[in-house]
Amino acid sequence: MEPGNIANWGSLCVSLFTLGFYVWTYRSKAAADRVAALEKALVDKASTGRMGALEDRVDKVEDRTTTIEGDIRHMPSASQAQRLEIALSEVRGDLAVLNERLGPIGAISERLQEFLLEEARSRRARS
Repeated sequence: MEPGNIANWGSLCVSLFTLGFYVWTYRSKAAADRVAALEKALVDKASTGRMGALEDRVDKVEDRTTTIEGDIRHMPSASQAQRLEIALSEVRGDLAVLNERLGPIGAISERLQEFLLEEARSRRARS
């Protein structure tokens, strides 16, 4: 290899190295600028007033959730609701039977009342 060739290759290598270093430095600076911009945006969004408002909203949601959980805890489960439904249908049946049994008693009561009214009328007519 001739000394001129070595010099050409050397200058080409130095130029490529310089170009690579410049690109790497530029990208590092751009990346640092982007990171700084993101940090600034994050600090702006996480201001104490906004964080306080968010904490208040979270506290309210937690309170509402606790209240709802307490209400649900006292509600019957699906199996309990089914048993209640069955018990209510049995009560309806018992009431229907009771209604049928009370029908004749009501008729007797009406006849007795008519009898007593007629007897009272006849006593008045005799007096």
